[in-house]
Amino acid sequence: MRTRSALPSSINTQTYFHIGNIPNSATFISEDKIVVGLPNSFQVYDTSNGGGGGSVNCSGLLKISVAGERIYALRNIDNTKVVKLFSADLQKNSDLFTVPAGVNHVSHTEDYLLVANTETKVLSVYDLDGEFQLEVKLPETTNIQAILALKDGTVLVSVGASVSRYRIGGNADPVWTCAGMTNVTAMCQDMASGLIICGESNYHNLHYLSLEGLYSTSLYRAS
Repeated sequence: MRTRSALPSSINTQTYFHIGNIPNSATFISEDKIVVGLPNSFQVYDTSNGGGGGSVNCSGLLKISVAGERIYALRNIDNTKVVKLFSADLQKNSDLFTVPAGVNHVSHTEDYLLVANTETKVLSVYDLDGEFQLEVKLPETTNIQAILALKDGTVLVSVGASVSRYRIGGNADPVWTCAGMTNVTAMCQDMASGLIICGESNYHNLHYLSLEGLYSTSLYRAS
């Protein structure tokens, strides 16, 4: 088990902006723009001033994943879940493939796409054009709350109170498990430092998590 470390213990808030709805996901698409997923659309915001940078209709939106020149959206349309691909400029889009009803998470790098089935505890790996590659079966006790695909061919899986790192194509044994957090439901990577930012929904906390499996004390708590 990995626990706390001497990682940075604070984070500076740069910009606040009002979204106007309950987001289901959010991630950067460039150094100064963030895309926020809403129930039936996603909105682009300028992080320097909080200004809107365009909205794209996407009914039944569950999650979004951004990496490189691609944005993937997981949608639920008439009880059918579909992975949809958008270009980075949001001008082109296409449905790639359908997924089982138990799939509730999507994440990708510039090399592969990953979806997580919370019912079967299976991570399915696809190439960026939607061609199936392989599966990773997690332990039956895994209660998947969030996933984050990493460039090195590993994936982080949150089960709430802990985060584990798995090798794509490896067995179901984690490389490491970091325990001691509370209900981590969102993760993203700081590209500058390589550190993972984990969001806890219960207490509105943020933590840093290193690639070695060590986590910081609370960086920020929303009021």
